[in-house]
Amino acid sequence: MPGKPPPKKGGDDLDLSDVASLPKANIALFHIAFSKFKSTEVRQKIQEHVMRNFPEERIKSLTRQEIIDYGKSKGIIEEGAAADASSKGGLTYQQMLAQAAADRIFELTVSFRKAKKEKQIKLEEEAAAKAGEGVVPEKPETDNDLVDALVSLPDYPSTQQEHLAFSQYGHSINCFFEIYQVQENLDGTAPIDLKLAKDTQVSEEESEVEHYNKFMEIFSGLKGAIAVSAKNAPIRNCAIFRVPFCDVELVEFKENEEGE
Repeated sequence: MPGKPPPKKGGDDLDLSDVASLPKANIALFHIAFSKFKSTEVRQKIQEHVMRNFPEERIKSLTRQEIIDYGKSKGIIEEGAAADASSKGGLTYQQMLAQAAADRIFELTVSFRKAKKEKQIKLEEEAAAKAGEGVVPEKPETDNDLVDALVSLPDYPSTQQEHLAFSQYGHSINCFFEIYQVQENLDGTAPIDLKLAKDTQVSEEESEVEHYNKFMEIFSGLKGAIAVSAKNAPIRNCAIFRVPFCDVELVEFKENEEGE
């Protein structure tokens, strides 16, 4: 009599045998972009601050290189394939990237669903323990509308073709955040409402001009993909947010015993 077949594996150690029993997980894919800044120094300072304050327990980062490496390991992206290449199956390089990204996101989603199930089981066990002690426990509830996990895609998709291909595989960036610098008041203080403040002028530093031009290419690619996509395409649900930043040092004022 043949032995029991081993559980299916999605990645190196991902067990997919119990997928049907796992709860649904809501995943949000997001991209953070940095546009206009007075200097490269200021922009890099803000980039480092943002990345340093990512809650690692809730956010998973998936870079372009990780997608490429994953795609090659699974035979999705052919070795030596360039951006203008096509696969033997007729897929464009953009479609190969999109398939690799979609498959990897599926695996991440399964891991999030497993974590969610473990949390639910723990809550149920705690409720059962309280009931055994004669305490009427509150019924464990799960809000299915909450986002269970966030996936940061820092450098993919980056062109209109990549966005459209990604959308073909049922995915898109859910939230696109543009962080930009605004001008301070003439007295050096920060505007009361940063959203109404004027954008700062792009730095004349060569590196910053190059960075801003790259940002505009990425942003134009996203907007272009949204414009030409079908009304029911996932990319049509992408929300774009502009997040202002004012480079003003915060000063804390304290009164002495005389109230000065």
